[in-house]
Amino acid sequence: MAEEPFGPRVFFDFLIHEAENIHNRVDWFLIFHGILFEAFLASRRPEHRITLGVLGFLVSWVWLISGVRQLSNLRYLVGEVQKDNVMKSDAAVLLRKMFEDRNNQSPWIKWARATPAFCVLLPAVVLIAWLVATLTYPQCGVSWIALGITALAWTMLNVAWFYFPEHKNST
Repeated sequence: MAEEPFGPRVFFDFLIHEAENIHNRVDWFLIFHGILFEAFLASRRPEHRITLGVLGFLVSWVWLISGVRQLSNLRYLVGEVQKDNVMKSDAAVLLRKMFEDRNNQSPWIKWARATPAFCVLLPAVVLIAWLVATLTYPQCGVSWIALGITALAWTMLNVAWFYFPEHKNST
């Protein structure tokens, strides 16, 4: 049997690796937030609730931003593995046919795609839930202290994230 060229195998393996990453990240995300939310509800002191709520909010934000990037990566990979010059012609034809069939599905099924649902929609919903739970913990309206701490923590996280070395342009 002829050995498969290096390029197609690498692209396909990377596509599978990215899909497995989504699966693992979603599992850990849901487990972590389940435990954290339980701790939030069980905590009696306001400062503990604010701390846990802000942590949940920030982790949801990181997951959301990572998910948007993951979605972009997967869209690129799916497009590339459908090209004849990347995959063997028969494999590329099969993949194009599969993705074309997906695009022709009923709107009732087509909208439900795993990557946007679990990497973008779910983190966005959990982010909003954490924000609401954190800001309304005192049961007497909105906590402006919690809002200020959440906004400050969010700003600090984004500033630190922006200044990580891989985000700077290298020439």
